[in-house]
Order: sequence, then structure tokens, then C-alpha cells
Amino acid sequence: MSNQSDDQKFPVSSEVELKLSKALAFKRVGKSESALMVLDEVLGLDSDVVDAWLLKGIILGNLGNCSESLRCLDKVIELKPDCADAWHLKGAVFASLNSHFQAIECFSKAIELNPSEMEIRLNLASSLKKEKRFKEALNCYLEVLEQRPDDAVIHYKVGLMRGNLSDYENAIVSFEK
Repeated sequence: MSNQSDDQKFPVSSEVELKLSKALAFKRVGKSESALMVLDEVLGLDSDVVDAWLLKGIILGNLGNCSESLRCLDKVIELKPDCADAWHLKGAVFASLNSHFQAIECFSKAIELNPSEMEIRLNLASSLKKEKRFKEALNCYLEVLEQRPDDAVIHYKVGLMRGNLSDYENAIVSFEK
């Protein structure tokens, strides 16, 4: 996190920068509560620090506090609507809540903002599959397969989607790969 991170609207003070680094260090060693306390200090100094809201949302999501995580991610999106990471993480929180329709919307927005990130497409495919939108899920997996042609797991998932679509011959081909 630098003084003029791409995720920041304005440069942050050196005190904020130091506290962000400290919060990240706490998170890395599994001291989530300490990290949250430091992030609250950061946000007390400057409530528009995107990186602080994003990290807080991640930690709260990991702790299972999904409603507060979503609140933090919404704040990131309010401050920086083109933050693909926030949309991706928001989709992941919705997916963890089995709110796949909302997850699909968030993952789709994240892909619009960052089309080269294949992990977002995989998450989108997973939520589409759970909504029984197999053709759309298959298309996501095929897009990933273009980037990862030797990935056996993706071939397997393509095979599953083709099987769900009653395309058994091509499903078998995918499973064999």
C-alpha cells in the first residue's frame, strides 16, 4: 500500500500508511481482532481510505460477519466504483450466503472491470451453476479453458456442464482430457 495507491482517491498521510501496514501485518499472522482495531483507528483518521475499508471487509468476511463485510465493501464501491476487487469480494460474500443471484451480479461487474482475471470467471461459473444456468456456466468455463488449456479441473467442470446440458458425447471428451 503506497501513499498514492490506485485504490485511493487522495494521498494518505504517513501515519495512515503506517497503520495500514500494521493492520496488514496483524492480518498476515492471524491476529484479526488487532487488525480490525488498527483499521478502525485508520478510518477514524480518514474515513475515505479505500484500502482500509477493503481490508476490513476481507477480515470481517473471513470471520463470518457477512453483513458487516458487505457494508465495508459497499463503502469501497461508493468511494471507488471501479474497484474490481470490491465487486469480486462482494460476490464471494453473497455466494457464501447462498445468494447466488446477487453474487452473479457482483461477479459480472467485477469481470466488466477486470476481464482478464480468470478466478472471477470461475466464481461466476460456480454461482451460475448453483442457479442451474448451465449454458452460461459452461461459457465461463470455456473462457477460462482458453487461458488454461491444460487445466484438468477446468476440463472436468466443462464436462459436468455439458452433462447437465445433455451433451453427453462432448462431456465424455472433456472428462477424458
